Amino acid sequence: MQPTFLPWCGYFHLAEQSDVFVFLDDVQLENRSWQTRNRLIFNQMAHWISVPVSRNNRSQSIAETKVIDASNWRTKLLRSFSQNYKNHPFYADAFEIIDQIMKFDSDSLSLLNESVIKLLARKLRIETKFIKSSSLEISKRRTDKLIAICEHFQAEVYLSPKGSREYLEADCFSERTPIRLSFQDFSQPLYEQKGLKDFVPNISVLDMIANIGFEGTAKLIRT
Repeated sequence: MQPTFLPWCGYFHLAEQSDVFVFLDDVQLENRSWQTRNRLIFNQMAHWISVPVSRNNRSQSIAETKVIDASNWRTKLLRSFSQNYKNHPFYADAFEIIDQIMKFDSDSLSLLNESVIKLLARKLRIETKFIKSSSLEISKRRTDKLIAICEHFQAEVYLSPKGSREYLEADCFSERTPIRLSFQDFSQPLYEQKGLKDFVPNISVLDMIANIGFEGTAKLIRT
């Protein structure tokens, strides 16, 4: 999976189900993607939060992308998060993640996202091994790259999000390797969102943590 910004809970379910979780950090940066943004509940509505980055060329990878701090985006995120979540039951749990973002001292987008994801994984008691694909120096693309990564780790099963089914089947993944292709079986679990009448799904896991805490979130992603 690409190292995304403050991912939704399903990202951590996938990690929890894996023996080895590979950050695809050497794939192309996409405009307006989960790599640089996600959603939280501000003023009782889903609101986009974004990381400003510099883009020097269309082919640059996530690992090559730098975060721009000129817009004070961290301070704005802290202020908006505090204003909207300070009265939530587990604000302190969620604030630990915001604090990690505030203190992170690198301008690397991939390192920022990976550090937050790994901190969240530790708090959610996920013990999978995290690896960066750039460290493997595999130059292949698309399905060839995925197969090569699996072969590197002598994997017996490749667990993929359901959203990748169409292109993996179109690329004939199962016909090209004996590695078994399996798709994640996970649906957005419901939980009480403070102040909301109608549940808002598929937002950053930080909302779940602020509402039910690390322990409650750990239980839900394992159901």
